[in-house]
Amino acid sequence: MGEFLQPLDEAIGNKLLPAILGTSNISVLDRALYSILIRCGGHGIPNFEEKADHDYHTSVQITAPLAAIMITQGNTLPNPDEVKTTRAEIHKQNSDIEKQHEEVVIGTMNETTKKAVEQAKEKGASNWLSTLPLEDQGFTLNKGEFRDAIAIRYNKELRGLPSKCP
Repeated sequence: MGEFLQPLDEAIGNKLLPAILGTSNISVLDRALYSILIRCGGHGIPNFEEKADHDYHTSVQITAPLAAIMITQGNTLPNPDEVKTTRAEIHKQNSDIEKQHEEVVIGTMNETTKKAVEQAKEKGASNWLSTLPLEDQGFTLNKGEFRDAIAIRYNKELRGLPSKCP
């Protein structure tokens, strides 16, 4: 399944992220950083090609009881306790995979970037990235303010990357 999502990942890395962040290109390391969950210091923009096979198998696993009932033309629903147990197992697997991904990505960073990510992981530090942009509450940023906030978040000026939009 991942091969079908490769064009989407290329568009995200080569067009969407540079347009949002106001830079001409996104390095492989930056793309990996942006794929980490927001609460873990990233942006939560997944690399779909990498996740596709796991997500497909997870979907098959969680829908297997319902699929079995459909195949046998049964008229009952799956046991809610089994569904709850399966969902909890899958949630645990996904959490473990995300944690491993985070550790690998952060392990490849320089010390300055690691410190910036650690600060972004502090409680409440990344809430602004997942807040609805409600104008009446003052939660909106224009393009330049957003790009500056992202640059400050990762101390990009310390890494030699542009911190402001052109």
